[in-house]
Amino acid sequence: MSKFFVQLRVNWNLLITVILWAGNFSAVKFLYRELDTPGVALMRTLVTGIFFVSLVWLQRKSLRFTDSRTAGKTILQGFLSMGLYMVLFLAGLKLTSDSAAAIIMAASPLATGLLSVAVGQDKFRWTVVLGALIAVVGVMIIFGFGHGKPGELEGNLLIFIGAVIWAVGVIVIRPLLRDHSPEVLSAQGMIGALAVMVPFGWHSVAATNWLSLSSSTYIALIYTTLLSGGVAFITYYRGIAQIGASRATLYQYLVPGAAIIIGHFTLGTPILVTQLVGLAIVLAGVSLGNRVASSNQAEPTSKLAP
Repeated sequence: MSKFFVQLRVNWNLLITVILWAGNFSAVKFLYRELDTPGVALMRTLVTGIFFVSLVWLQRKSLRFTDSRTAGKTILQGFLSMGLYMVLFLAGLKLTSDSAAAIIMAASPLATGLLSVAVGQDKFRWTVVLGALIAVVGVMIIFGFGHGKPGELEGNLLIFIGAVIWAVGVIVIRPLLRDHSPEVLSAQGMIGALAVMVPFGWHSVAATNWLSLSSSTYIALIYTTLLSGGVAFITYYRGIAQIGASRATLYQYLVPGAAIIIGHFTLGTPILVTQLVGLAIVLAGVSLGNRVASSNQAEPTSKLAP
């Protein structure tokens, strides 16, 4: 195992992100036992927003935008990645399984890579594409070659659209990570997120009897807001700043396998042999794409990199 991590040249920020995001699928399923989608969406945004603003305040950093162009990109990214994407993700997860949702989200890195090349942020490299394609094969095996239950089609489609929107958000925010901290960008981006979440979830939050919820629901809410929604966003942005978007997004291919394992122990979801085979292929693809990309021309590091 240690040999694998050396070969992968693991980025610990991104590995933490993988674990926290993988657990989020199960945490949201726990929330749905007592809460509906709009309520979960708005509460997640409110608590996460307070987390980011408090973190920036403790670091004695300013929340003022440096210029109108930065403000526009930051708010747009919040609207996309913390607003529109989150609505689609939560709505889709309500309809489909946690494992299927995690696997479909693996389309996001591929979309990010293609978009980054299209807008000129990355150079085209066949080696990185090869690693991504190998990982996609593993994802297809985990998913069972796309044969889900008919009733899950709508949920799967919502998750897929959300994955593409998330990729667009990464492309929008990436140039700003050279000169701005991810904590400040996340706090500022909440303006765009709230523009989506307040009208979507206000009625549900106001109608919920919060004192009647079980302790497991509160634990799941803390996880999905502070850990998956707060800490994971910071480690993800720091990972992008350290090794670049093309390599950073490859780590997202680890999320489906990790989510399946976590779902097995928390929700009792069975683990199939085909899922384990697919997971092994995913790990091979991530290792190849990350290692080869590391040996090629490096992307410029940002001021956030150590």
